Amino acid sequence: MIGLLLHGPRVFDSGWARRIADAVRKLGPVRIVSAGTMARTALLDSGLEDVECPGEGPSTCLKTLENRVESILLATFGKSEYSGLTFGGMVAERSRLRVPLVQVECSVPCFVEWRAGCGLPLIRVLEGLGCAKRPPPVVQSLIWEEKGAVHRRMATVVPGDFLLIDGILVGRAAERDVVFICEGRRITGIRGAEIKAHGLEKIERLDGVDLRTAKLASTADLRSSGAAARVQAYPGTGMAFIDHAGMQVYDLIRGAQGAVSVGDDTTAVVGDVLYRFAMPVIGIVDGDGDGVLGRPRIARGSCVLRVDSDDLLGGRIREAVFKGNRRIDVPFSKVRDLIVGLAGPRLISRQDF
Repeated sequence: MIGLLLHGPRVFDSGWARRIADAVRKLGPVRIVSAGTMARTALLDSGLEDVECPGEGPSTCLKTLENRVESILLATFGKSEYSGLTFGGMVAERSRLRVPLVQVECSVPCFVEWRAGCGLPLIRVLEGLGCAKRPPPVVQSLIWEEKGAVHRRMATVVPGDFLLIDGILVGRAAERDVVFICEGRRITGIRGAEIKAHGLEKIERLDGVDLRTAKLASTADLRSSGAAARVQAYPGTGMAFIDHAGMQVYDLIRGAQGAVSVGDDTTAVVGDVLYRFAMPVIGIVDGDGDGVLGRPRIARGSCVLRVDSDDLLGGRIREAVFKGNRRIDVPFSKVRDLIVGLAGPRLISRQDF
């Protein structure tokens, strides 16, 4: 059996995910896995079937596949050949697989054998798709310690890119060389970037981060293809609470009727995902969004409340409505009315969809 890991939304939006899956399936049994929140959304829109979405990072997905398959194909669509292959090299190094691993970078297209032995038939499939073979590039170590602090460089940044740590927006790149600095579990600096203090505060409220293993991402926007959204309604009950953590949306909304989202960019991501399930959202925003998602959509029945501070109202909602929980068994309309009442004079405007 061959394992296929599809990473990032562009591999789906470009049509490469389906092309690769269809071609590899002709060789025999294939286990297909997708990694990334926006990749999962792009997967839904693509209509590609029989793809697992474990909600894990790419290295973890590869380690899980390793125990079930004889070889693995990693499919990416980076900002460039260098960007895509650098990412692949870092994932290959971190996962330390014992089975053969080949990466196809679809932006070129080309492929690299990070661990040889995948077999001639798979190589012939990639060549038949127009992919040229490249020698494995040397991937320099991007993590080091200096004066008691952990440093980690991002190797594929373009000035203007949004910078995210585990899905939380923490800044915007000002230079091509961006270095994160962490003491203990606290991010103490980001060289070469305009820092979004609010994002770092959010990470601290979540008990900090292990910079060595955290998922770092840089992107002009989370998804800009404008691909048509496939909408499939899934009736549910109760409400989910998502506070400045849009990348956790799929885990939190499973089986729900709707969701409350706190934060401008979080509401954009959550609203766009829930649109595909015809699931309404109550968005709490204060107008400080960075526009990380190109053209977000929002389901009918949704309500967006603009207030003077989404953090303050979000905290009140967490305690007064959700009682500190992520899910409650209360109907959408009742939760909406309770939140409007809690907002009181903080409410600047209300938009119903």
